[in-house]
Amino acid sequence: MTMQWLLSAIEMGAHGFFADKAILTPDMARELLDRNPANRSIVRSRVETYANDMRAGRWAFNGEPIIVSDDGRITNGQHRCAAVIASGVSIETAFFFGVDYETRQTTDQLRPKQAGDYEAMKGTPNAMGCAAIAKMAIAYDANRSVDKAGITPAETMEYIDANRAEIERAASYAHARATKLRNIASPAIIGFCHFLTRRVHVEASDEYISQIVTGAGLESGDPAMVVRNRLIGMGKATRAIKAEIILHGWNAYRRGLKRTIAKVAEAEREKQAVIINSEGEVGAAANMAKAAEMLASVPGALHLRTLQSINDLSSDQSNTTVWMVPVEVLKALEGLAKKQ
Repeated sequence: MTMQWLLSAIEMGAHGFFADKAILTPDMARELLDRNPANRSIVRSRVETYANDMRAGRWAFNGEPIIVSDDGRITNGQHRCAAVIASGVSIETAFFFGVDYETRQTTDQLRPKQAGDYEAMKGTPNAMGCAAIAKMAIAYDANRSVDKAGITPAETMEYIDANRAEIERAASYAHARATKLRNIASPAIIGFCHFLTRRVHVEASDEYISQIVTGAGLESGDPAMVVRNRLIGMGKATRAIKAEIILHGWNAYRRGLKRTIAKVAEAEREKQAVIINSEGEVGAAANMAKAAEMLASVPGALHLRTLQSINDLSSDQSNTTVWMVPVEVLKALEGLAKKQ
């Protein structure tokens, strides 16, 4: 399909209604928008959202048409045309030509389907919760606000498929505790924080989020207690604010957990050192007892050991050695001297 096809189709539409399927190129999209400068204002965030899907290959032909009036003006599809121009990607789409221009006032009357609707059609449990968690996670990973993410259903569903088990687990956890969460945070926020923190440490995440939800076993100053009280006290707030409070508390909880683990490890090292020292002393005592037994069993051995000790000490002139000699020995020596 070419620009010539588009111009011919517009001319045919002036004589009656007809439909066709074609490839919408950036040049064709620009031609359609230029023909209708008085259409509604374009929402740039929506254009960029569509363009991201087109660049990523997530945009699919779904039968939703570009509608062109009998006088050649576009009545529905301007954001798709703008996205084709922004992305530089041609897309396959349906076209309706020849409708009355005033019928544009009746388009977009129904609520568009969201990712949660599509997931529910697939049988996903807690589909709306899964979609909400996925959208916030996508925004968080991209360093965007979780309140105004501009994420399409296709992008959301792709993320759910890539993380289905963990997202469904988080959504189920939050849904089952919805009553307890009433004054704390929405199930979507708790589910998102649970999903996010479990990526860091599963057991610690389960404990921390459970403490926030139930308040059980907490003491003043515990990170989960501080977070819980703050969430309850602040009432209504945006998702971004409440999620930030929970995640700040998680970081404090993790720091405390690391200190506890370090203390346990240090205590274990000290315990092992004491055990090793005591085992060495036991071995030394056993060897000393064995040596004493051997010295006692051999005549003169103790005297030789004494002489060896004297020799070892005499090698260093800085040593001063004091020997205790029995008085009887001195008297015996004195008696020998008198005889001489």
